[in-house]
Amino acid sequence: MQALTLEDFLFLQKKLAITLYTLYSFCKALVEKATQT
Repeated sequence: MQALTLEDFLFLQKKLAITLYTLYSFCKALVEKATQT
């Protein structure tokens, strides 16, 4: 198994941040939909 390079780490971090932000936006939209009705 190869050790993680800094570039790999930064790429994974960016990917994780995008995933978390997408989930956050999705949940926020659901909550807003639920509170409107």
